[in-house]
Amino acid sequence: MKKKLLKRAIKIGILLAVVLASAAAFAAPDGLMIRTENILDPNMGNIVAATVAVPEGWNMTTGKVLWDFKMFTLPALVVIEARNPKDDAYFGLVSDMAFACGRDSIFSKGIRIKEKISAADYITEMLYNQPDLSDMKITKVEKPQAIADAIQKQVAEFQKVDPSATITTDCAVVHYTCTKNGLRYEGATHVAIVRTERPNFTTWNTSPLIAISAREGKLAAHEKDLAVLIGNTSVSTAWYQTLAQVILYLTQQVVEEIQTEMTEQTLRHNASLQRQLQETHEYTMRQRQRSSAYRQEALSNTSRGWSNVISGIDTWDDGRGVYSAPTGYNHAWSNGSGQTYYTNDSTFNPNYTSGFSGNWTPMERTPW
Repeated sequence: MKKKLLKRAIKIGILLAVVLASAAAFAAPDGLMIRTENILDPNMGNIVAATVAVPEGWNMTTGKVLWDFKMFTLPALVVIEARNPKDDAYFGLVSDMAFACGRDSIFSKGIRIKEKISAADYITEMLYNQPDLSDMKITKVEKPQAIADAIQKQVAEFQKVDPSATITTDCAVVHYTCTKNGLRYEGATHVAIVRTERPNFTTWNTSPLIAISAREGKLAAHEKDLAVLIGNTSVSTAWYQTLAQVILYLTQQVVEEIQTEMTEQTLRHNASLQRQLQETHEYTMRQRQRSSAYRQEALSNTSRGWSNVISGIDTWDDGRGVYSAPTGYNHAWSNGSGQTYYTNDSTFNPNYTSGFSGNWTPMERTPW
């Protein structure tokens, strides 16, 4: 009898030891998991046009490249949308845009771009032109210093590329409330504008336009996730380089077609138009000469500036790339396949935890 009880006790002891060991090895701590998804451009041989950092619980609902060859100054845009079913939280990004005009104003998606329009006015007019939104109320307009500083650092480089131009910048974050499908929402939209004046025409370049929203009173609950989306989502440098070549070709085609169709007399009477086209072509060539890597860095810094305003961010390096995460985590891991994990548990190792596939290595915190 005693031997049976002893054997049973030993079996129970072994079972408890196994259960406890398994719990220690396979129970993941309360951390933040982020996965990276790529957006491909079929018109460029399916090269990666952008990467999106998607926090756990979110779904990328839209990821595509829109082409319109009539817009020869910028014929392609990357459009990204991600959603979280909880509180109907939303993240949207449209890649940077470029316009050229020789008049007092131009139009973009129904918005009248005035010569001196501010970033705040640009966003406000866009919001009021959304047909599915009603009872729109602007609650706050701000120009976060982190964003302004990031943009200002780029002006000197822009000036080197285009020394004869007058370059000014502006940025804004516009906060609002509205009604959509009978429900109240709150949101914020950010854009930065670089305006370059020349004798015969003006060009506009915008940073990616970023929008976030959720049910009214619920946006703050998604701050960390939104900071991840804003700080880590980026357009590919290689895609920008290829796009620059397409823009150069399209601009040259437009110049040649107009010159061919015009008689000498018409050319004399339209000398101003010819100068504008030629300057547009020269500007495009200078844009191509500009470092695409630097351009992407400038855009990333602008986005990170806002994500830092929202929740504060840290950047982490895994030896292959740099990732952004909300502050408050002391340890970070990467599996080299687009997934990263952030935690405060110094004993946690995803290589010995269920639900974590691949070979995970620790990352180092870096300044941004």
